[in-house]
Amino acid sequence: MKVRVNRFVHFGCLVTRMLLTLAKWILHINDPFTDLSYMVYRLQYDSTHSKLCHSQAANGKLVINGRPVFIF
Repeated sequence: MKVRVNRFVHFGCLVTRMLLTLAKWILHINDPFTDLSYMVYRLQYDSTHSKLCHSQAANGKLVINGRPVFIF
């Protein structure tokens, strides 16, 4: 199943983490207000839901577990 996430605030970040545990393919994150580096930070350093260390920013995309996620 391919999924798009709208807004990467608290709920969007939780949905993204849930989808990753279910091994779903996240295609796009639609959030024009959140910086890409902050998205990486939110995934890497979450004190409540543990650290997700396989996320990084590359070429204007969020890369999670080796899969590119387009941000717009």
